[in-house]
Amino acid sequence: MISISYKALYRVYRPQSFHEVVGQEAVTRTLKNAIKEKKISHAYLFSGPRGTGKTSAAKLFAKAVNCLNPQEGEPCNQCEACKGVQSGETLDILEIDAASNRGVDEIRDIRDKVMLQPSSLTYKVYIIDEVHMLTNEAFNALLKTLEEPPEHVIFILATTEPHKLPLTIVSRCQRFDFHKFSISAIMSRLRYVSDQVGIAISDETLATIAKFSEGGMRDALGILDQAYSFAGNEISLEDVHFVTGTLSANFLSRLIRELKEKNIANTLALLDEVILSGKDPEQVIKGLIQYLRDLLVFKNAPDLEEMQGRVLLEPDFKSLSEQLKSSEIFKAIEHLNKMQNEMKWSAHPRIMLEVALIQLCEQVFQEGENESGLWRRIEQLEQKIGQLEKQGPVVRQEAGFTPKAQSGDEEKRRLPTSSDLPLFRLKSIYQQANPKFLDRMLELWPSILELVRAKDVRTAAWLKQGKPVLVTEQAVLLAFNSAIHRESTELPENKKIIEEALLERTKVSFEIATVMLDQWNDFLAKHKELLKEEKEELDPIIKEAIQLVGEELVHIKNRRER
Repeated sequence: MISISYKALYRVYRPQSFHEVVGQEAVTRTLKNAIKEKKISHAYLFSGPRGTGKTSAAKLFAKAVNCLNPQEGEPCNQCEACKGVQSGETLDILEIDAASNRGVDEIRDIRDKVMLQPSSLTYKVYIIDEVHMLTNEAFNALLKTLEEPPEHVIFILATTEPHKLPLTIVSRCQRFDFHKFSISAIMSRLRYVSDQVGIAISDETLATIAKFSEGGMRDALGILDQAYSFAGNEISLEDVHFVTGTLSANFLSRLIRELKEKNIANTLALLDEVILSGKDPEQVIKGLIQYLRDLLVFKNAPDLEEMQGRVLLEPDFKSLSEQLKSSEIFKAIEHLNKMQNEMKWSAHPRIMLEVALIQLCEQVFQEGENESGLWRRIEQLEQKIGQLEKQGPVVRQEAGFTPKAQSGDEEKRRLPTSSDLPLFRLKSIYQQANPKFLDRMLELWPSILELVRAKDVRTAAWLKQGKPVLVTEQAVLLAFNSAIHRESTELPENKKIIEEALLERTKVSFEIATVMLDQWNDFLAKHKELLKEEKEELDPIIKEAIQLVGEELVHIKNRRER
């Protein structure tokens, strides 16, 4: 017969005094002061995530209030009361699991017994764990007792979901919120426990355990205990990955590098290797998302304590973060998260994962690299164009070379002139234009640029230099300051892309027309002079209409148009 005498590490190394509780200083300090100044309440509510020390603090508080020789609010751990609480032999400290004792009958039983005096201690303490699981009837039965209990009774309610408690219960308790532990706090406690037990373990391995526990000390000690049972007195990083089913940082960084380099064959080979080792596809995708998150956090907040420790333990981590752009990481996380949700309902999760990784290679990282490189080249060209335009026409003469004078036809082909857009065409657009259409187009223009960019990055770069100046029901006139940008926009394949984007965004089939900015300004100046001359000959009725509603809203047809 096997004797079950072994105790889990989290039970053996449960804090026995307030100064041993790590990461909850606000809670422990308040409780110590309450005991020291004898300001003990009849009911407390401990709320917070799992494994953050709620039950440990409740037991510690129950021991401290009953200690015969308290020292500055701390239990002495030597008196009979402390020993009785610590060993669990006393009948005056009652732990109740509300998940399995959630009915009104159990609470009525408590209500009937609270009037009995403690058998050996000063206070009878009821610790009700997961109190949010009680039924409404049970809460109603508890309410009166909680409001006016006997002086010798203290209630400590513990819950992970305080929002499920009735406000009438919460208002009758002193509430303490427990927070998740930091990675450094968990590592410190794990190091203490491993030294006490005699476990040889590296800081990198402790950091992996701390990170996997997600802020829960009990979970962290549970993982250490499991790895201790598996590997003995020497626990390696591989042992922790094996017992938790997690992926090593080395594997994840290798996989991301293969994705970045768009090496699909190596990516699928790595995936096959890790799945054959026993890992689940969902674990792989979860690990990738977490690792990409860490890279993103490091790129934006490298001075965080968590990130500093990561860099020291993983030298490859920093170089990989420098190679990836934030936009690529955003897209990769979004894509993987979407695939993770779909994978839950798939009968073939591995196939879904393989598809997701191939899409990352071909779409996310490929697109990000091409796009960024292209934008850099476009920016360099635009800077050179701007410098040349500021300098004006420059004649370059080198040794043994004398430039020839260009003919009139060659000059026309090289430099655009105002005749590129016939004057009658410009007048026609102007006469049909509607200021309201222009205002709406200017509002939509940024989104139209994004659509064009999604279709073709180069076309978007040329179009970005133009600005809508007139809009009719069928046409959009764009004014450009640079001839090169205008000529590139006028190319048939580029115009087609722009007009498709306009149709997609506005649901109207617009035609694109372009004009140089100086030609547009000249046209406006001459048109204003013409309007001024016509205005002097206007009928009194027309003058009065202009005065009432404004010149912009009055469209005057000349005699030829009538």
